[in-house]
Amino acid sequence: MKKTIFIATAAFILLTIALLLAKPEYKWLLLNGYSAEKYAYELLAGHNPVTPEWAIDLVVIKENELVQFNEHNSTIIYVYSPNKTPSIEGVSWSHIWGAWYAGKIKT
Repeated sequence: MKKTIFIATAAFILLTIALLLAKPEYKWLLLNGYSAEKYAYELLAGHNPVTPEWAIDLVVIKENELVQFNEHNSTIIYVYSPNKTPSIEGVSWSHIWGAWYAGKIKT
């Protein structure tokens, strides 16, 4: 009985992760979210942290109360905004988790 519950739980967790990795905005957050949130928090606090290795190829922009993480030539913008929903003209936003939002550039 315990073995069956363990296998069912493991299968559920793996299926959930696989489904999340299928959507690009969730995949990016699963892979980079924890360290990206720490980096964004430091930027918003006015510090000048060293750019993490995973962010070297990204365009990182701090504006007022939010931090944008953009991949070059991508139509998706990842934003850490702890106080409000981001508002950038020409972008449709979806809330991902906590203070994280993904924006798709309208083409």
